[in-house]
Amino acid sequence: MRKIFFLICLLSSLCAMAQKTIIMEREAGVYKIPCKVNGAKMKMIFDTGASSVAISLSIAEYLYENDYITKNDIIGTGKAQVADGRIVNNLIINLRDIEIDGVHVYNVQATVSESLTAPLLFGQSAIQKLGRISLHGNILTIEDAYDENASEERLNELSDNAHKYFEEDNYYMAVRNLLDIEKSFGLNDEGFYMLCHSYYFLGEYQNCYDAGIRFEQSNKKKEENLVSEKAGMAYQIVAGALTRLEYYSEAIKWDKKAIGTLSMYDGHEDTVDYLYFDMATNQANLKEYLLSLTSYEKAIELRCKFLHIAKDDIYKDKYLGAYYKWYAMTLNEYYKDRKRSDVIKYLRKSVQCGNEDAQETLKELGY
Repeated sequence: MRKIFFLICLLSSLCAMAQKTIIMEREAGVYKIPCKVNGAKMKMIFDTGASSVAISLSIAEYLYENDYITKNDIIGTGKAQVADGRIVNNLIINLRDIEIDGVHVYNVQATVSESLTAPLLFGQSAIQKLGRISLHGNILTIEDAYDENASEERLNELSDNAHKYFEEDNYYMAVRNLLDIEKSFGLNDEGFYMLCHSYYFLGEYQNCYDAGIRFEQSNKKKEENLVSEKAGMAYQIVAGALTRLEYYSEAIKWDKKAIGTLSMYDGHEDTVDYLYFDMATNQANLKEYLLSLTSYEKAIELRCKFLHIAKDDIYKDKYLGAYYKWYAMTLNEYYKDRKRSDVIKYLRKSVQCGNEDAQETLKELGY
């Protein structure tokens, strides 16, 4: 039954167009292509001779100041030769999504020019991701915008394979089939959840994050799915991937999305308390200790509620033991006093819950 529902949802987004035709705008002897960069509208010169996408410093600042790009999108620096022969250092950034009339290219490297007024170039780093194209004056035709052989029969085959491999924990093959579905038909919430889950357990955390970004962009177009249970489960996985990547600020955002969504559904109480714990750990990594302590307290409160015990009570539970321990360690980091009474109190609670690491810490303190 679950697979049938999955197929119905996928079929609702089916689009079997073989081509996409875009009319470019001619300005001052060059052709400009209207597009959206991470959602920001702009026009770029379609330049087959440019090796990469290039944006000006002023545009980069605009994107950053308006949250279209974040510090996590900054890759590093690279050298380039400018027209007068000088070698300059350019900032290299990742553009997560460039959309051209409904066609998306993901994770495109772009150089940021040192000039405030440099032209915006749609170069080969993006053009190559469009697949087969043809140019006739100001008409750009993307030949493979959609799979022209897309069919219900093909969807059934890919869906059967994706579920089979996913249930067998063969995540590599699950990803291959899910990506084929995404390209030709589009994925619904369950499909994106499976894709994020598979990437995570393959250790491909950046790909997991990238899939999450596409998932979020897809949901913006169909707001009714923003609060679905599968959406919350996907948010949780992406938050975990971001924590592994040490993108702590971004991980906190996805923790909050997952908490807000999964709190609406029964059966996720123990997931929500862990999400607060994950958020607290990320806040501590950012040295936001007061926020971290508040999140740890919420994790402890919800865990006790899930275990049907009074707040701050004792129960042999590895999660509660971990929450008490890391609450104590964060208190120590904030106050810089390992022998504070409340630090010792929560370490002892952690030990009573079965946490052996807390026992070792108490021994080191002489207790």
